[in-house]
Amino acid sequence: MTPSLREEYEALSPQDWNSLKLRLLQAPGSVKQKDVIILRLYFTFMGKDLAQEVDDLRFLGLCGDLLSRSENASQSLDPERTFVISEDNKRSIKELLVNLQREKLLEDEKEQTEAKAAEGFAKVLETFTNLLFEALQFVQIIPSVAMQDMATETDELRKVAEAFNSIKNNLIDFKNLVA
Repeated sequence: MTPSLREEYEALSPQDWNSLKLRLLQAPGSVKQKDVIILRLYFTFMGKDLAQEVDDLRFLGLCGDLLSRSENASQSLDPERTFVISEDNKRSIKELLVNLQREKLLEDEKEQTEAKAAEGFAKVLETFTNLLFEALQFVQIIPSVAMQDMATETDELRKVAEAFNSIKNNLIDFKNLVA
């Protein structure tokens, strides 16, 4: 996890975690479909069987129960300690990503403005989204910007090396002509 994302994760307050738990337990019907998919992605990365629950409301209730049983949600859901990288997880995650993209296209922009009471919930899910994005880059499901930049830099260095070799060969040819 990058240092800035670690800071973002650690900045989540107990109130933020409590807001997530309460929303999942008391108002699961108000959770947007894209947020359900983000939670499914997160718990799939954790290797939790509850992510396989087909019914969204039941799934959200199970997530809320898990948070209720946890003494410290931040530690229990810490991706550096809990994410499991496996081929089964990767396959499930790819399917969920397709669903997430579809849901993002279907959602209205007006749904994005939530009540002040939902700020902690939204903050936790935003952090989860950022963590998932980084994890997806790590397992190479989506390309990393750093990797793309490295590939571009490598190509540029290769071109510079070729140019130096060309100049070197020209100098050798010139030396042979003069000698």
